[in-house]
Amino acid sequence: MSLIVIGTNHVHSPLEIREKLSFSEESLKMVLPRLGEIPDVNSGIILSTCNRTEIYIETKNPEVARYGVKDFLARFHSASQEQFASHLYEFEDEEAVRHLLKVASGLDSQVLGENQILGQVRNAYQAAKSLVLLSEDLERLFKKAIYVGRLVRRRTNISEGNVSVGSAALSLIKRNIPDLSEKNILIIGAGKISGLILNRLKAAGAKNIFITNRTFERAEEAASSINAAALRFNFFKKNLKEMDIVISSTASDGFILKKEDFDFKKPVLLFDLAMPRDIEPEIKENAGIQLFNLGHLDGLVGENLESRKREAEEVRKIIEIEIQKFWERLNQKEMAVSGIGAD
Repeated sequence: MSLIVIGTNHVHSPLEIREKLSFSEESLKMVLPRLGEIPDVNSGIILSTCNRTEIYIETKNPEVARYGVKDFLARFHSASQEQFASHLYEFEDEEAVRHLLKVASGLDSQVLGENQILGQVRNAYQAAKSLVLLSEDLERLFKKAIYVGRLVRRRTNISEGNVSVGSAALSLIKRNIPDLSEKNILIIGAGKISGLILNRLKAAGAKNIFITNRTFERAEEAASSINAAALRFNFFKKNLKEMDIVISSTASDGFILKKEDFDFKKPVLLFDLAMPRDIEPEIKENAGIQLFNLGHLDGLVGENLESRKREAEEVRKIIEIEIQKFWERLNQKEMAVSGIGAD
């Protein structure tokens, strides 16, 4: 059996490609059971986040399974393999294990050492386990990744400080508007990223924060935690003229904000932290509008790398030790199954 990962991330593809290949939470419920229909794929897990889409599989026939996974991606997303083939990476066995451990440890993140990815790895594993029958080896691999992700954060300082998409977005906001105390800020969405941003905005001195969400009760809950105001989703666009900063991070399949929603002349900072995107790109053609998305956070990676090189090296050492342990245990299991070494 071979363990294989096929995917793309913020390093290997532009936002437009990642957006095209992403899976929503709802689509995963439909897609995961269908992984078993791919020829020679014994078991599979999909990890889809704002900066990556990866499919992990176990197979007896790597060549056939690889082609099948790429064909599956193309058919599900109504695309041709030629559109994204050059943006994909493929790792097998030890390299696949090394890649997932780096992902879970935050070494492969857009913001080095960020914490959210570990939860996303755990969620991907749990989602697959609840919907499909996972192979023993693939389940063991993801359990190892979750263990290593926790281990490196206990033993190193790789995740200390501002190491999240939310903190990176706040850095961009502060570069453009140093004083947030008198600015009106609208948050669209009440998920994890929005929650991180809310707390950081409050800590940075923001006083006038408004939150909207399709489920009004979730907006109210998020707002009450920081003494903000909740707006009903059906009517929030009436308040756009009053806003100085708008941050959107939802799971919508279409644009929430469009060019015609900003038919007024006023400087507004827009931050689109969703995958797929929430804000129509053409909005930036409107006078006074500045639009930032996940691709604009790339410039902050260098800053993180420079200050965390020593910690990253320690993480890599831990990963190599854990890879060796993983393969030793896997080989022992295979020898036991085949009867090698038996009396």
